[in-house]
Amino acid sequence: MRTYRTEYRWNESVYSDNTYTDPKTGITYDLSHMKDALIKLSYSYKNEQRENVKGEIDAKIKFDHHCYTSEMKGDDDRPILIIDYYNDGSKKNRAFDLQRYNYSLHLPRVIKELPHKQCRESKKKGKAIRLEQQDRRNPRQGIYILLKTRINTYGVELFVETAHHRNNEPHEADLQKTPKRYMLILGDMLKERGA
Repeated sequence: MRTYRTEYRWNESVYSDNTYTDPKTGITYDLSHMKDALIKLSYSYKNEQRENVKGEIDAKIKFDHHCYTSEMKGDDDRPILIIDYYNDGSKKNRAFDLQRYNYSLHLPRVIKELPHKQCRESKKKGKAIRLEQQDRRNPRQGIYILLKTRINTYGVELFVETAHHRNNEPHEADLQKTPKRYMLILGDMLKERGA
């Protein structure tokens, strides 16, 4: 059975109105840049006559809290910010992660520029990864942005599942070898749906 998150709950003693307040330091962090947003995304594909079809489509962007939290393990004494609940009855506590948070401040800009950026498409339908801040000495190291795209009746929903530093690509992503611009990945999805 595939495990997936069914719901999550905020720890209201440290979270309120899109802000996290660290109870140890009293510092408040604004999370409003991670609110859902509506933007236009460019797409491109070749039709049956091999003609280029280009355009823009409305896209609802959703940022998951994994973009600024990390899973708590062992004797981690950070305050719980959120609890993820899974379909198998398990749960995972997540805490505010300053390194992820600092990068999340750049995510809205990265997503707006995404159509022209190289991504690696997963063999899993609708998933792709964008590697940012790639290390030149270790090209598999950098900020991995995990994306899930769905085509809905109103347009596109782009879900940013997480964005964090890794030393290697996620093996479970099952990535295609050749990268391509996100606008081509999106275009192929729209073409397949007959949009």
